[in-house]
Amino acid sequence: MRFEGAGRQQNFDIATVGPRNNETRPRWSAADGNKSAILAKLRKSTGMKPMITIRPARAGDADALPDIEQSAGLAFRAIPELAWLADGDNVSPQRHRELIAEGTCWIAVDDKDRPVGFLSAGIEGETLHIWEFDVRLNRQGSGIGRALLERAIKDARRRGLAAVTLTTFRDVAWNAPFYRKFGFHILEGAEIDERLASLLSGEAEHGMPAARRCAMRLELAKPDTR
Repeated sequence: MRFEGAGRQQNFDIATVGPRNNETRPRWSAADGNKSAILAKLRKSTGMKPMITIRPARAGDADALPDIEQSAGLAFRAIPELAWLADGDNVSPQRHRELIAEGTCWIAVDDKDRPVGFLSAGIEGETLHIWEFDVRLNRQGSGIGRALLERAIKDARRRGLAAVTLTTFRDVAWNAPFYRKFGFHILEGAEIDERLASLLSGEAEHGMPAARRCAMRLELAKPDTR
């Protein structure tokens, strides 16, 4: 889903996407034998999807991210007037490496540590700006995008940032309507600062339909330091 926008990691940097509270979780004992083999058989017989882990991206992940963006972009083929976006240019691995170096890129990986989604952002003043946010087409609708966005918002709060921003489509179901569920609101008129206005203008110059694009912002509550 195109949402338009190294070394060992510590445990607090890792989150998993798995069964919800009302879903059955398998229980294991020493008698069960090889857990991985049993889980693989269970997935094959029940259609259960592999556990997804959200972690900070590493430099070595960068080369895999353009392919995920390309896969996610295929969803636009369902919208005739935006179908051309499915064949658009992707963010370069070098740009991803720059964002990864800033510590503002997170990826979703399967149980074999293969990337299936990512969120690349950057710190702009007192805001975290989401540059690119994609989930591989065949993994959409399983909560991966939600988990990635929640991870980025959590990190922005931890850093004491004032807000999270992005530009996106107003009327594409997996764009602005998706972000509204997390508290983002569309900026209008004087609410759009110079930085976001410049981004929207640049998008229009590259063929994006200006009337359908918008800037969004999520205000973050400042942590109580009393």
